[in-house]
Amino acid sequence: MPEADGEMPASPLPPRDTGAAPDPVRTPVGPAVGPADATPREGLSWSWELDFETLLTALTEPAPWNRPIQPIPAAAQPAPVQPAPVQPAPVQPAPADVDPVEAEFAELLEAIDEGRSRTVPLAMAAGRVAESLPTGPDLAGWLATSPVPDLEDGALAGMAASYRRLASWAQAGELAIVAQLASRSAAADNKIGVDEQGRPAKLPEEACAQVSLALTMSQASASWWSDLAVALTWRLPATGAALRNGQVDLGRARLIVDATAALDEETARAVEATVLPTAGDKTTAQLRAALRRAVIAADPEGAERHP
Repeated sequence: MPEADGEMPASPLPPRDTGAAPDPVRTPVGPAVGPADATPREGLSWSWELDFETLLTALTEPAPWNRPIQPIPAAAQPAPVQPAPVQPAPVQPAPADVDPVEAEFAELLEAIDEGRSRTVPLAMAAGRVAESLPTGPDLAGWLATSPVPDLEDGALAGMAASYRRLASWAQAGELAIVAQLASRSAAADNKIGVDEQGRPAKLPEEACAQVSLALTMSQASASWWSDLAVALTWRLPATGAALRNGQVDLGRARLIVDATAALDEETARAVEATVLPTAGDKTTAQLRAALRRAVIAADPEGAERHP
């Protein structure tokens, strides 16, 4: 059975994008057959790392916001005796020369023929899995398939948070490019140069001018943006990684950079290590207060230099 445009097949192969409107997703009720990594990588690269077991679980179980809270049984209460399940007929192993994709597709057809499948709108599928996806092209691809009016009520908050994480990833990518531009420009300037890691000794004016032109910024804004890029790449790389992973957004990353600017690099990284694990769970006011306490504990004199 050919795949319809916009459908999510049961196999790990992504659908071909022909520009047609997305159709519902048809999935078998039950676990996926065969490991996803057994299939040769084809199609769009952003789909290679998708966890299809998680996807199928999200589609065949109640939505996360509708799942009942499971009570914890008392330790003294014996577990009820469950009747022995009916053992299904043993599944014969597929011959070694059978393509696992074809075998899984055959399982899907069998599930459809026996009525063990259901139609799930693509927006519903995306709304249920977006929160569990890491930042990157795969998350962007799922968000792009989800018209906002078609989302479930319970998915809206999580989808908004997913877009925020994706924005952090994109901003981290932009800053990484700006940092590389500053590094290469400094390396080409005999009066500036770079260290072994490629960090420029200072920001080249030529690099800031390129940033100003490319991003339509004033020279002062371009210089500030380039300095932030260099700081997140070499001085506080853990904060840069947290921004790229969506753990913190740009505003929180800037707070960490600004609060540690007056400290030496070793102390700055110690403050970073203290506040970063919970930075994404704090409001900006709470994070600012936590940074203030961490700076005072690490370097009281530095705290006075950076009120």
